[in-house]
Amino acid sequence: MRKIYLLIIFLISGIALVAQSFELQISDSQELVNNGDTIHVNGGADEFVIAGHFVIENVSSGDIDLQLTREDLSMPEGMRTYFCIGTNCYPPNSMESNTVTLTAAETIIFDADLEPQGNAGDALIKYNLYTMPDSAEMLSFYVHFSVAPVGISENLLSEFMLYPNPVKGQLNVRYEGNADRNTRIELYNALGKLMQARRVSPNTDYQINMDDFNTGLYMVKLVNAEGVLQTRKILKK
Repeated sequence: MRKIYLLIIFLISGIALVAQSFELQISDSQELVNNGDTIHVNGGADEFVIAGHFVIENVSSGDIDLQLTREDLSMPEGMRTYFCIGTNCYPPNSMESNTVTLTAAETIIFDADLEPQGNAGDALIKYNLYTMPDSAEMLSFYVHFSVAPVGISENLLSEFMLYPNPVKGQLNVRYEGNADRNTRIELYNALGKLMQARRVSPNTDYQINMDDFNTGLYMVKLVNAEGVLQTRKILKK
């Protein structure tokens, strides 16, 4: 009987040792990202930025310190990539983040971003997310950007402007271009929750009141029936 008790204790201890203290989810589908996974993100060469949206969650019972590194495995000429964690965005020449502390059950947004700058092709980025200070736990995954020569709908290419950015109260949206009855702007918070949506018309100014919104990073998307045409990031102060 004593041997059975010892075996149970050993198994429980083993489970505790391999249990990971953080999880990474794809924002849109809420699917977990596992070690070695490749996440595919599609877009067009006309888009300002193509983004993969993720949520990092502390699933442990205490605080954890995390850091993320980036490795560009394949990058077509003329494109550039960067990433954001929370409200901190790291420039293309930055290959690692600062240390981020998450309390128990806390979540934070992570965005993998690519600016095609008019170029088409495939980019492959490797990310390593790990605990500090000794990298005891590490999640390595890949983001594959597939950029088509033209956007989703060439006749809907437009100038899509947001100002001011950062914003404190009223966000101004200026849309110049063609539109159909399905063209709209959508505002999402950092966790991928839709906050506002409205139809747009060409050469029209719109205002979004963000006085009551929490501070942080938001995404504004220009969308039609075929998909996302353009994406912009804004920071609410």
